[in-house]
This record gives sequence, C-alpha cells and structure tokens, in this order.
Amino acid sequence: MEKKNKTNFQFNTRQKFIFNSQTDKDINTLDFLRLFRNSIAHANFSLDTTTEMWTFWNINRSSVKNFEVSIKYSELGLFTAEIGKYYLNDVRKNN
Repeated sequence: MEKKNKTNFQFNTRQKFIFNSQTDKDINTLDFLRLFRNSIAHANFSLDTTTEMWTFWNINRSSVKNFEVSIKYSELGLFTAEIGKYYLNDVRKNN
C-alpha cells in the first residue's frame, strides 16, 4: 500500500498557530496534522490560563521534541471547526 503524503485540507487557520523556534514553519499540512494528532494522543499539551494559550508538542522516538505550536483558546475552536468540517464533508464522504 502506497503511503499518502498529502492532504486536500485547506488549513486556513494555520496562521493562528505560533511555531516555536525548533519547529519548521514550512512543515507541510499532512505532517503538521500528524504531529498535532500525536501530541493529543500522547497528552503532550498544556493550557496557560493566564494567556489562554494552548501549547501542543511531539517527542519523537529519539526523545527529541520535534514539534511545538501554540494557539489561543478561542482560535483553537476555529481550527477544530475547520478540521471537523473537512472530515465530515470531504474525508467521510469519500470513504
């Protein structure tokens, strides 16, 4: 089976994310989504209640943090709605 290496997700909320210095700002959308999903799956996220910023990170198999992004609480809702709409209207429809 050939591994799919791209997505049709438009990712209009990408500019809402703040990339830390070690995260490649030019990361492709599929890799961003994969690493973001990993951070949630492994509970690698935190909320700063003072700034209302969520931070998500991934630690690779070499125990190196290779992904870290932050986003305001309110803007995370926009991203969630955007990706939910994509999965409901495009991914689910095509499967």
